[in-house]
Formats: sequence, C-alpha cells, structure tokens
Amino acid sequence: MANKLWQLAPPVKKQPFYPNNYGLPSIILDILAKRGISESEIENFLYGSLNDLYDPFLLPDMGKAVARIKQAIQRKEKIAAYGDYDVDGITSLAIFGTYLKQNNAECRYYIPHRIEEGYGLNKKAIESLLKEGASLIVCFDCGTTAKEEIQFAAEKGVDVIVVDHHQPGKVNLAEIPHHSLINPKRPDASYPFKDLSSGALSFKLVEALGKEEAYEFLDLTALSLVCDVVPLVGENRILVKEGLRAIRQSKNLGVRALAEVAKIKLSNINVFHLGFILGPRINATGRISSAHSSLELLLAEDYDQAKDIALQLHKQNQTRKSYEAEVLREALFQVESTADFSRDYALIAYREGWHPGVLGIVASRIVERYYRPAFVLSLEGNIAKGSVRSIHNISIIEVLSKCSENLISYGGHHKAAGIELKASQIDDFKKKLNSYLENLLDKKEMAPLINIDAEIKFSDITPDLISGLERLKPFGEGNREPLFLTQNTRLKNSHRPSRRSQTSVWLTDGNRVFEARFYQKDGFDSLFSAANALDIVYSLGYDSYNDAIFLKVKDARISSFSNAASAGIK
Repeated sequence: MANKLWQLAPPVKKQPFYPNNYGLPSIILDILAKRGISESEIENFLYGSLNDLYDPFLLPDMGKAVARIKQAIQRKEKIAAYGDYDVDGITSLAIFGTYLKQNNAECRYYIPHRIEEGYGLNKKAIESLLKEGASLIVCFDCGTTAKEEIQFAAEKGVDVIVVDHHQPGKVNLAEIPHHSLINPKRPDASYPFKDLSSGALSFKLVEALGKEEAYEFLDLTALSLVCDVVPLVGENRILVKEGLRAIRQSKNLGVRALAEVAKIKLSNINVFHLGFILGPRINATGRISSAHSSLELLLAEDYDQAKDIALQLHKQNQTRKSYEAEVLREALFQVESTADFSRDYALIAYREGWHPGVLGIVASRIVERYYRPAFVLSLEGNIAKGSVRSIHNISIIEVLSKCSENLISYGGHHKAAGIELKASQIDDFKKKLNSYLENLLDKKEMAPLINIDAEIKFSDITPDLISGLERLKPFGEGNREPLFLTQNTRLKNSHRPSRRSQTSVWLTDGNRVFEARFYQKDGFDSLFSAANALDIVYSLGYDSYNDAIFLKVKDARISSFSNAASAGIK
C-alpha cells in the first residue's frame, strides 16, 4: 500500500463574514470558507430546497424537446427511449418512461449490450427501432457527438432528442442533426449549473413536461447523481438531499425490493448505501450481460415481481464480484511479475478472455494498491480493449492524446478512459507512456493525497461540532466528509478487535480521550503502541447506541514535526 501524502488546507486569506444566525461552530465556518463557499452562497448551501432549482427551460433546446414530445404523445406516435447501460442511463429511462406511461404514451426501451454493441447510439439499434415503428428517439446519457447515427435516423425521417451530460469536446455540434440537444455542457449553454447527471436531466425534462409529476422521481434522481459520481454541490446537492428524503419513503417498488434484498432499512439509507450497495447491484447486469432486467426492476408494478428481479440482480452482482476477483488476482500477479517499479510510471496488465465488464473496477483496484495509472486490457485476437484509471495529479485523457500514435481509439475524462489498440503495439505504447509520464511525475508525488480540512485539538470535538458536520451532509464527490488532523496523540489502552475487520483503540492528546476506529486492511495498526506519539487524520462519527463521539482514522504516522500548518504536503 502506497504511503499517503498529507495536505492541510491553508487558512483563508480573507475570512468571509458569516452571520451568527447560522448557528455553526467557527471550525465549520472555516471549512466552508476554505472550500470556497461565499457569504452569498452559504444560505443556499445550508437551506437550499426544491424551490431553489433553476427553471428547466433555461437548458438549451428544452422548449423544442417538450413541444416535440407533447406532439408525439398527442399523435400517439411510438416513442423510443434509448439509454446507456449504467445506473445513470437506467434511471434516466425509468424516469422518462414512467412519465410517458402515466400519460398514456407508447414507449419502447432500448439499452445497448455492453459487449455486443458497446457504448452509445448505433445504427443497428436505430434500424430495429424503425422496424417497430418509432418516429421519435429520446436518447439518454449518450448521443451528444453521435453524428453518423443521428444523421442516419434523420434520413429515415426520425427525430432524435438527446439528453446528455458528456463533454462535446471539439466536435462541431452544428453539423449533427439533433432535433434537440439538452446538454448543459454545450458551448452555447447558459444554464447556470453544468454538472447534472443524465438522470437529473431526465428529471428536469419531466419537470418541464409537468412540474408536480417530476417530484415523484427524486429517489431515482438521487440514485443517478450519487452513482455517476458528479459533484454534490449546487443543484445536485439539493436533489440528493431531497432525494434521500424521498427514497426513505420510496413508492418505487424496485427500490424497495432491492433495499430489502440488500438488507438495508430505507429509513436509514444514505449516500453510501446508494453508491456502494444499491448502485453496484443495478450496474451488475450491464457489466456481465444485459441491463434490461435492471430497468425492469425500476419499472416494476408488482412487488413480488420486483423482489424476484432484485434477487436476480443480487446473484448477478455476486457473479460480477467473482469475475472481478479472478481478473484482479491474475492482473496483480502479472504486474508483480513484469513491472519494474523503479521505471514504470504506468502499469499495464492484459490477457485473453478477461471479462470486459470488470476491467475498469480492476484497474481502480490496481491504482489503489500501487498508486500509478493502470491499464487493464482484454485480448481478442490481435486487438486489445480495456479500461484505464488514473491518479489525482494526472489527466489520463491528456496523456492518451499525447501517446495516441499506437491507439486505434480512446475516449474518457480526467480520471478514467477506455482504449483500443493492437496487441502487438502494447510494448511500444508502454514505452511511450513511461517516457511521457517520467517528465510529468515526481516519484515522491506517486502516492494517494489526503486533503485535510483543519488541524484541531481533542478539546475542539464537541456535540456542536458534530451537529455542524450533520448540516454539511450529504457528503460525496465535490463535498467530501471533512478530515481533521490532531498531533501527538498517545495510546490509552491496548487494541480491541471490532466488527467488520475493524480495530478500536482509545487515544488521548493529554487532556481528553476518544475511541478511535480503523480498518485492519489499512495497515497502520502496528503504529498504535504505548511507545509511539502519533499524528492522526480522521473524520468524526457519532455512536447513538453509546451516546458517544468517536474518531474514524484514515491515516496515522509517528509524530515527527510540530507545526502541521506550516508543513503543507508531508
């Protein structure tokens, strides 16, 4: 496991004035200021509600799309809803499709098969929809740059409305005959918030079609936002907060059945449950087979049917885990056997027969272990296709653009990408990667970065601080759970094993004592001895059963400096 870099947020140069009526401790106000929340934004951050959402008609082409959909409903045209095979695409389809059904419209769903068809619109799918009489295709979570496919549909007299959140890049959108392109990342878009998921855009589309009807889809909207790992700020923060309230009383039978199978109480559900328990089960079918059963789950109108599908998804998720474990074991063995860690700035593992649906997850696991960009590829003949995951200080899509000579195709974003190349070109590609990355990276920087919000003493940890942290929820991408640093703590008692491979110890800073919990897999439990003075990085938790605050330790090291605030990255 790579050593971690600690970076303490610098003090704000000019502290914004926050009125006292927010009732927040100064530590919380400092954290908000360090995260760039201004005085004008704090009220929306703390109290934002559905009334603060932007008008959906501010989104580009929303008016055109609404008019065309209403026309199709009135004329009883066959409408095809086309979506990606991940949680974002599936929730988008469920939101829009349920709205159409409630308004007596005929809807046909199409989700491409990950392995057989790949991502996005394709002509064979369009031909299939044409044969079924579709005259309008509404495409979710893909389609922004699908010039040839949309042109093909247009030539057949079919309108294509695209509801998508992906970057258009350098493509000239004017050359693509979208009937409507609802994408806040269009260069000409004036919509005030750019980071909505496609599920949230589907919500906005239904809101434009009938405002009150949209609110019943807040649960699915929150699911899409959390699972697509978009920043939980602005509108997304409001939608997830309201969505969590909605999901705790969800009327969606599929959500209720999936939670029951996963042994989650809806009354206690939070962001973690959406992103790491429900989301993977919905994603599993799209990774290893067809995602249609996940869509059927979210559209189910009978609880027994929903329960049966949820059990199927649970089993498929177990199958996905077994595929993942097998590929990870083989990939790690290959990396350990072939990599020169003194020279290899990127790691590449490849083999024939690896399941394409788990390559991205395995690449992420390799990054976690060795903390350098990881490429995991499956071979089919002389073609290698696969997934790439990167580290915090390297934009992998920029790296690929500089090393694209050997690539057949590639695409993605800062942290993740997909590539295709000839197997015979892998060694040359790896040399180019290492040569390019060597000029970008300092070996000392090839370690996970822990961003610390504040250095505090144990005396600062109070019930008011816990209450203040509660008001910063929901935590997630773009609004992470605050981390604190306390120096020179010492062990008060010996290790005590806890549940779920956790260890619990009692630490003191000389004045107060707190229980500290950490996972044994993190590998720093050997540091906790009576002989060591430790600096610890942690978040705060509250044990309601024992009515006690505890520390959730993220990292620890033997104390070796006295002033963290002046040390920056360590």
